[in-house]
Amino acid sequence: LGNTYEAVKSTDKPLIDVDGQPAKYANGESVYEMTPDPTAWGNIPMNADLAKTIKDLGFSSVRMPVGWLDNIGEGPDYKIKDEWLAQVKESVDYMVAEDLYVIVNMHSDGYHTIAGGWLYCDAPEDQQAEIRAKYAAVWTQIAEMFKDYDEHVIFESMNEEFARKRDVAYKNFTTDEGTEANWGDPDLESYQNINKFNQTFVDAVRSAGGENTERWLLVPGWNTNIDYTVGDYGFEIPTDKLCTAPSNRIAISVHYYDPYNFALNESTRYTQWGADFTNRAKLDTTGTLSGLKKQMAKLKKFTDEGYPVIIGEFSPTDKTYADPDNTEFRRQWCENVVKYAKENGAVPVYWDNGAKGKGGCRLFDRKTGKVDYPTIIEGMLRAINAEGDYEVPHVVPYEEEPDDPDAPVEKIDAVAVLGFADGNWEPQTTFTPGEGAVQTNVVNGENTLVYNSFAADGMKLESAAVFVVDLIDCADKLKDLKISDVKVFVDGTELSVDQTKLQKGDIEGKNNYRIEIYNDYGNTKSDPAFDRTKLVAESELKVTFTAESKYLKDAE
Repeated sequence: LGNTYEAVKSTDKPLIDVDGQPAKYANGESVYEMTPDPTAWGNIPMNADLAKTIKDLGFSSVRMPVGWLDNIGEGPDYKIKDEWLAQVKESVDYMVAEDLYVIVNMHSDGYHTIAGGWLYCDAPEDQQAEIRAKYAAVWTQIAEMFKDYDEHVIFESMNEEFARKRDVAYKNFTTDEGTEANWGDPDLESYQNINKFNQTFVDAVRSAGGENTERWLLVPGWNTNIDYTVGDYGFEIPTDKLCTAPSNRIAISVHYYDPYNFALNESTRYTQWGADFTNRAKLDTTGTLSGLKKQMAKLKKFTDEGYPVIIGEFSPTDKTYADPDNTEFRRQWCENVVKYAKENGAVPVYWDNGAKGKGGCRLFDRKTGKVDYPTIIEGMLRAINAEGDYEVPHVVPYEEEPDDPDAPVEKIDAVAVLGFADGNWEPQTTFTPGEGAVQTNVVNGENTLVYNSFAADGMKLESAAVFVVDLIDCADKLKDLKISDVKVFVDGTELSVDQTKLQKGDIEGKNNYRIEIYNDYGNTKSDPAFDRTKLVAESELKVTFTAESKYLKDAE
């Protein structure tokens, strides 16, 4: 259930930074606290139909990431809002009714990039006691709510907890975690605080009584990183003196997204993995099957000692829009993760964020239940249900079904819309067809889009934040579409565009065929196709492109 109960939206409450002043973004805008909202990132809350769909697809467990954030009141009680507790409980009830095991955690409260976060292992030492008091109070309330639930409910202390660099001045919010985060070896002081958080969590849950004294509790090491949890970096398994079960009830949480460029990096340069590659240029050579097997084997350090391991997240981001073979490579990678996790006594949990296309890793549509990638599900189930050793099937390269040569070709009315926002986000166009849109009917041959209404408002264009052309709701029908010779003109002057750096396809998974010329939120940001500094227009921005498809109408 990724990107659901930890999803957040902005409130109207300004964030006060550690210096007692209102926090500001780099551009001077105020920062407002965030509040969890299951629908904020495009998903839906859990319901009976969704729980049944998950069960019917063959899954037995669900990890439910939860953000608590501003739903927690002030100290010393730190009371959680009744309505948020009720929503979490209702969602768990739907899943338990389907005999699903549910992992409930504290997910985004430790993020420095979410305004209102607070569970910081790198906060100054004089703040740590207060953080642990709040942490204990929150978990006590959660545990008390579920004290009568059996082993179907599992608690996970936190998610991907780690520090920023120690040479960075502490603050409780940052918009630049990428440069401030400590992606290297853990610092011991912060790691010791993570260990204290885990111990506080175990003690609070057990003290709540009821079924909590025997409940399975899941604890992570540094950033849920396998190496930093298994290796000699400071991870300590919490003591569990209040547990009344006849055997251990502590499990270890790790995540697996290796190799990064294939699994997590949204760049479409790397869409393939393993020895079955069909295009070496698209292969992520930093990760191999032998490397995957070695990482999974490291988990035996815990499983051999009686501590189960749950791989709470693993999934490869969807790049099928850029490489039709990507689905098969994702299937093979997932199947191997499940196979070798099982072989080493670990339980893998697929991270499905509900999104399809760029940045997405969903397996099915939560609203309709329609399965998007059945072969990936089939592969994972094949691995988990296999008895004894078996060979994971090789990649089967994508082959488009041949058209019936006798079938009539139905021409479609395709509409292209220019989606543009300049570097300051004003002026900008509407990204959907209709009144006020910059649009044209697409035909075989050259097509032209002209944006000039900004001049009438006395504005000019300076650079670009988003610069795309979308062929609306027709990606599935234009299977043979070829786009070429994309040109950009500013006030009549043509800019140089590197055609090889353009991104094309159903990038967002919305059935819109996109020509991404530049996008601050896309792959073209790091490797743009043109010099944005030269995109300065006082009267007109024009884009032309050549389209070719047997399903498009010809120019009249």
